[in-house]
Amino acid sequence: DQSSLQDATLWAMPLHGAHTPRLLLKAPSYTSDAVFSPNMRWIAYGSRESGAQRIYATPYPGPGPHILISPGYGSNPVWFKDAHAILYVGDDGSLEATDVREQGSNLITGKTRQIPRLIESPVGEGFPLDVAKDGRILAITRGQDNRAQLIIVSNWQHGLKR
Repeated sequence: DQSSLQDATLWAMPLHGAHTPRLLLKAPSYTSDAVFSPNMRWIAYGSRESGAQRIYATPYPGPGPHILISPGYGSNPVWFKDAHAILYVGDDGSLEATDVREQGSNLITGKTRQIPRLIESPVGEGFPLDVAKDGRILAITRGQDNRAQLIIVSNWQHGLKR
């Protein structure tokens, strides 16, 4: 729904002290799928601020720059547990990962890799994929019978070397 994207907002409420919500991002800078980095210093999120749906990151608690993560379409970002890459759904439903590293108070983007097409596109509301500590990718997909299934992709890095 386009109208809900125009009104999208992201708020944070401290768990300690005054429980006063604070606006972090609002449309058009923010549209969906915000997720904290493992060290809680960054938020990756979906945005159409460039005109097309992309993945960005911004420092938390901010303010700070909106750093482009996905070179093309991106949705459903998930941080790798070591915080050195962000996984997301790319343009054709493929999985992509963009390397990131902190340099002082900046987040520097690196190489973007397309994960070998081992599974169907992730589906579902919310977050249909995640990354385990050991790098395995967990994804909810639909089988040929249209039933939801949980897929675990291990050793996907080997497929990048082909």
